[in-house]
Amino acid sequence: ITFKARIAKSGVLDYYEYDFDSGDFITVKEANLPEDIFDIATLETAKSIIVTNEHPYNLINSNTARDEFRGFSLSDVEVEDDKFISVSIKVFDKDLQSDILAGRKNQVSVGKIVKVLDEQGEFEGEAYDKKQTQIRFNHIAIVNQGRAGDEVKVLTDSKNEIRFDYKPEIKNKEEETNKMGANNNQNE
Repeated sequence: ITFKARIAKSGVLDYYEYDFDSGDFITVKEANLPEDIFDIATLETAKSIIVTNEHPYNLINSNTARDEFRGFSLSDVEVEDDKFISVSIKVFDKDLQSDILAGRKNQVSVGKIVKVLDEQGEFEGEAYDKKQTQIRFNHIAIVNQGRAGDEVKVLTDSKNEIRFDYKPEIKNKEEETNKMGANNNQNE
């Protein structure tokens, strides 16, 4: 199946860090500012990358790619409404196709490598503690629930319906028998 998906967005996202002083995890607000998330070098890394079913334990590399591969992104990466990154995705895995088509999984989350700066600020009225820069996508995960929320998802409205890339031809048994007989006669 092939479909368009929003894979990332500008904004402030919640991450969790271990705080050694309190001995507990704390929420840290990290900004994906437009100048970083929509940087041309970042957008280029969303082209032709592996699609996974949920996030793998580690980032994808040459040792894990075969086990995690469920599909890939195409090269039609674009910035949508100055807020989202969208790209077409092709999924080959039957189980993941089933989950998407049944609506069990429709959110998207990216695995990425980033440089995090201790830079506080505010974006669209929301305060942040840190800023992500030099963002490079590693994989795109189709997930139950993504960090970026329900706007970052598989798009299935009337403009972006899911396409079936292959529909098997169904022939009746008589047509198949006649075809096989004709082929046998040619070989004699």
